[in-house]
Amino acid sequence: MNPRIQRAVALLDIGRPEAALELLVEVLAAEPDNVDATAYAASAALRMKRYPRAAEFARATLRVSPDHQFALRVLALAANELGNHAEAETAARRAVTLGPDTAVNHLAAAVVLREISSDQALAAIDQAIMLDPNSSAAHQVRGSILLRRRRLGRLLPGPASESFRTALRLDPENAEAAHNLALHQLHSHHWLRATRGFLRAGAMDPGLADLVRHNVGVVLRMALVTLQFLAFAVSFALLVFGTATPASNDVGGTDVVTPAGRMIGMAGVLGVLAVFAWVYRALPRGQRRVVWSVLRSRTASLVQVALLLAMAVLIGVAVATGSALPAALALLLGVFAGIVQWWIRAYAARARR
Repeated sequence: MNPRIQRAVALLDIGRPEAALELLVEVLAAEPDNVDATAYAASAALRMKRYPRAAEFARATLRVSPDHQFALRVLALAANELGNHAEAETAARRAVTLGPDTAVNHLAAAVVLREISSDQALAAIDQAIMLDPNSSAAHQVRGSILLRRRRLGRLLPGPASESFRTALRLDPENAEAAHNLALHQLHSHHWLRATRGFLRAGAMDPGLADLVRHNVGVVLRMALVTLQFLAFAVSFALLVFGTATPASNDVGGTDVVTPAGRMIGMAGVLGVLAVFAWVYRALPRGQRRVVWSVLRSRTASLVQVALLLAMAVLIGVAVATGSALPAALALLLGVFAGIVQWWIRAYAARARR
């Protein structure tokens, strides 16, 4: 093999695809039909997420060597990312046909089939794991297929979290497995674990930064909506079970808060504050900064926090003064917060279309 190609392969092995691709392009300028150079150039471009270029290099390899399994895998993965599912499936199945005993061929096929048929994808990934049970990537892909089936409401042949944990046990630096495990925890409403997992994945792979920030924002939104609902429930319970008319208390004016109402209000406010304090202490200091940065960058979340704090303050005022009016205002504010949340979700749904 050309010494420069060997250096490029070494650069790929240490995670420097940009330098590897630059070196391989120099080789191809002198030897345009060098199969090794085009194949590794395709791999380098794929790792850099330059999918059109990866597909172009892979096709160049296959024009010279039609049965090149490595190039077929790269073409399958690149075409899949570009949305060319027919070409991706054809390349993946061709690689499996040429190398049925090669685990990575079945792995590539599973990634492609994941978008087409989860049943076929599971069959392919199970074959890959049978051929190479110590492949962290294979277990990660299996977990992602199961997670997708869960979101679609399909029955699971096995828990996705188990596959992700196996992938991380085999390779503790598998950022994609860490991220997908956090995504599974998010769907299971384990929000603190999900936040930690997303931030851990972002620390492993800076390339996931935008996705991590988005998902941390989703966790924040869900958590704040839940706290707003709890504050609404507290204000409703306070008004229904913890107030009395002036006639029953010999007090003129508006309804007043009874001792039972004060207990309900105090428990609610202290509960919200306790949740904030617990989450703050549970997150490592470095992760707190990231969460705060995400919160500050999301106007909708800042509005949610402001509404939640306003509701808590109004409930606190009702408890302190004995007047039911602030609790009624907190209830109305909860209704307004629900309307705002509905509008935000509707706007986001329209933006995705």
